[in-house]
Amino acid sequence: LEKVNSWEAVVSTQSTGKAKIGDLRETNKAQLKPILGHPNNEVDLNNLCRKEEDRMIRSGDVLNEFVNEMRNTETALAKEFVESVNECVQRLLTLFDQLITTDDVILGKVTEKKLPVATLLKKELRANLESEVLTTGLSKGGQQIRLLNMSDISHDSNSSSKAASVTTAKHTPVHEETVSSKNDVSEEYRNRFGLVMEQLDLISSQWVSSEEKWKRQWVSSVQHVRNLYKPS
Repeated sequence: LEKVNSWEAVVSTQSTGKAKIGDLRETNKAQLKPILGHPNNEVDLNNLCRKEEDRMIRSGDVLNEFVNEMRNTETALAKEFVESVNECVQRLLTLFDQLITTDDVILGKVTEKKLPVATLLKKELRANLESEVLTTGLSKGGQQIRLLNMSDISHDSNSSSKAASVTTAKHTPVHEETVSSKNDVSEEYRNRFGLVMEQLDLISSQWVSSEEKWKRQWVSSVQHVRNLYKPS
């Protein structure tokens, strides 16, 4: 909940900052009147241009603050996700190591009754046929299970490539299901994380593109105002 509130606070701050930047743009645009092109108003025109330059700088600062805060929030959430999954996986594997399977049961020996020769021959034939069918037990030897780390979620070069692991006492279908589930949720979260990062890149690109377009318009408008009072 704390992280969700942090996310909402960042988005709210960004929206407010962007609105203020937009308001300043409109204010400067409205103040760029043709009369400012007169030589007597050169100081006022230069002051207005400096205000617009300050606004552009502030726009870049607001964008960088927003993107960095969002990336930091997403990364913090991802780290908590990794820690939670690893904790859950370790608890489950430890629990399943303690479970008794049919492979753990030691069968006792019972003295067989003497049977007729014909019955013994049939029993031996049946045993030979069954031995041809491949059967495997539920349990296999213990394995080293790799846990998650941030490199499984983010392809950021700063993410560590080393991951902790846990060694199980045996490996059963429930062990395998635990590992499979870990991989599934990791893949799902990595896809979500990637989409959020792509969205941030898109927002940044659109913002920068909008500011560059406005800058070209502003420079053109200022030059047009100056040209109004130039001798023919």
